[in-house]
Amino acid sequence: MSSIHSRPSARRHITTDELPAEARFLQLSTQSKQLIDTIKMITYRAETAMANSLREHLKRPDEARRLLTALYKTEADLLPDPDAGILTVRLHHSANATTDRAI
Repeated sequence: MSSIHSRPSARRHITTDELPAEARFLQLSTQSKQLIDTIKMITYRAETAMANSLREHLKRPDEARRLLTALYKTEADLLPDPDAGILTVRLHHSANATTDRAI
């Protein structure tokens, strides 16, 4: 007879106060904060450029950011080719053919 094993229910998040004292952090160093802020700025600019490109292919240009948000959550296959230095990202189809064409 086979038995079904279930994952024990565990909280996915804890507060900083619940961490042991040696695992807590007070704040990011100035250099770390600057690096994170730079990454955030670059990603925002990249997303804006993608949204601007996408708007040209949409009947409702105001939906570009919403579509990109959905795109970022879409499953994809990552196909690295180290010899050629290329990473191919193959997106899974969406439920809407129009969305697939725009992307």
